[in-house]
Amino acid sequence: MSIVLSRTTAYKTSQRLRKGRRDGKRFGPRLAPDGKGMFQTHSRDLKKYIEKNNWSMADVAEKVDSGLIAHWLTHKREINSPKIETHDEETGWVRYESIRTGLIGVKIGVANEVDMWGDAHKVTLVQLQDNYVLQVKTNENEPEKPNYCSLQVGAGIRRMSNVSRAMMGHFAKIDVPPKQKIVEFPVSKNGIIKAGTRLYASHFVPGQFVDVKSNSKGRGWEGVMKRWGFSGGNATHGNSKAHRSAGSTGQSQNPGRVWKGKKMSGRFGNQSSHIMNLQIIKIDTKEEILYIKGSISGKKGTWVVIKDAERKPHKRPPPYPTDFRLEQPPNVMNMQFRDPYFRDRHTDWDSKWGDARAALIAAQGKGDDGDED
Repeated sequence: MSIVLSRTTAYKTSQRLRKGRRDGKRFGPRLAPDGKGMFQTHSRDLKKYIEKNNWSMADVAEKVDSGLIAHWLTHKREINSPKIETHDEETGWVRYESIRTGLIGVKIGVANEVDMWGDAHKVTLVQLQDNYVLQVKTNENEPEKPNYCSLQVGAGIRRMSNVSRAMMGHFAKIDVPPKQKIVEFPVSKNGIIKAGTRLYASHFVPGQFVDVKSNSKGRGWEGVMKRWGFSGGNATHGNSKAHRSAGSTGQSQNPGRVWKGKKMSGRFGNQSSHIMNLQIIKIDTKEEILYIKGSISGKKGTWVVIKDAERKPHKRPPPYPTDFRLEQPPNVMNMQFRDPYFRDRHTDWDSKWGDARAALIAAQGKGDDGDED
């Protein structure tokens, strides 16, 4: 049963709620705990958090020197997690700031991947096609874009007869065969890679999240029911040849036209699709295949552009700016899945069963002298 308040009752209720402020103010922002500042600087209490985690002064000094506490306050991340690293002094990678280049691949199908715990995962297989850095673009050759850095990456092989002379010179300058697909990726200043460098599948790390761009399947000319999900007309009761029609598309003399953007029949599909936060669970470095969890738009043979996820950055330093194959990686790199039965394996069921049995006996009123059987 719903309760409807009158205007007077609703006004009094709102006034009563406003008077419930701790600082005694009806309107405006909450004051800082010390009363000096106007706004509350942060809702986290470091003193309580340090006491909760039983940190010593040495632990606190170490986390302050490493900048972990400042990073936690800025990005609201757990600072006692050993899985998160904010920077790498050796390569210059900094979390949330460093941007790496992406790679180009071809969708070759879908599969079912079973992890070590027996759980099945739907994955999409993307094979990289000889990715090479074709050109480095900076503010020197892009004067209208200050502080601009990007890498032009090419993939695949194109027939010589289909390449213009200008592009032939572009590829011959770095001694790379003609590429079929060319994409430009913005990167950081310290993420620039020399032109002519090959990019491998080990550029990515198993378990990381990526953003994927591809073209969806082309459906051809479709009606409004399939293209936009219209319900259509009546099936019977006088309906004549208007079962799947769109219905009225405009008004009368005023405005006397059809509004722009009206949902009508037309070409459906073959549009750019951007999917975020897909996880790589396996990498085949021998065949250059990425096993990406989830579905990717497009049919087999569709070009797929893959780059690091913007909203879910790396928790540990990745190969930065890329993996130059100084050492041969393993043929297959798998993601380490969490044990789904960890809690069941490490639970003392005997003590839990004893506590439950004692509670049951007490609830039945038998007390300690009750029958144990």
